[in-house]
Amino acid sequence: MDNLTAVTLGIVQGLTEFLPVSSSGHLVLAQRFFGLTAPQILFDIVLHLGTLAAVLLFVRKELGALVKTAFSPVWLNPVKAWEVDPDFRMMILIILACVPTALIGLLFKDWLVGLFASTRAVGWALMATGTILVLTRFVPLGGPRRSLPGAWGAAIMGLAQGMAIIPGLSRSGTTIAAGLFLGLGREAAARFSFLLFVPAIFGALILELSSQSGEKLMAAPAAAGFFSALAAGYLALLILVKILTRGRFHYFAPYCWLAGIITLVVV
Repeated sequence: MDNLTAVTLGIVQGLTEFLPVSSSGHLVLAQRFFGLTAPQILFDIVLHLGTLAAVLLFVRKELGALVKTAFSPVWLNPVKAWEVDPDFRMMILIILACVPTALIGLLFKDWLVGLFASTRAVGWALMATGTILVLTRFVPLGGPRRSLPGAWGAAIMGLAQGMAIIPGLSRSGTTIAAGLFLGLGREAAARFSFLLFVPAIFGALILELSSQSGEKLMAAPAAAGFFSALAAGYLALLILVKILTRGRFHYFAPYCWLAGIITLVVV
């Protein structure tokens, strides 16, 4: 892989990881375009690390508060902390949400990895993403909304994130949409989705690296892909929050449907 291809794939990853159009699906299609017929799992991990770095920068205040809470004495009385400390409640909800994500990743890993070689699976998943996004149009723009999901709501968002391992099914699209359907405010749903992304990517990194056997990765293309994914990812986060807070999340649905149809008919 040359550096130009790596930068292009990094930009594709960064923009589509957070804009609700599925980064994994677009990576599969982009890799096919560049003649990379075998799944580039290790390189994909590098690109996801780039977008992970973008998220860490974007939610650094929330992460700082969670780290501070993790090492605070609130654990001595967790029941009271759950009632009065929103940072503690956020941390527990993120842990709960990670459970279904991890179970899906562990139980269906081999089947899900196999889907990365199927453009037809990508096409149908893109169509599903578009349908999920258009349903968010019916979520009221105004009115009282929640800042955090409940325990079951966190589990549902974690389940949505786990299902989004399927290439073509947008992780940000499904998790944010789930949050909106559960009654979260638009920015609150986005922030919770971004925080869920952090442990999910760390877990995927550990899982994939443990199963790598022989795949090589050149330093220069890896660095080019990482930094282009980081820059594009941060830009996409800024764009996404602005679009979401204006109630225009469903604007991405026609693109997903069109991309899905083209993938099914042409690719």
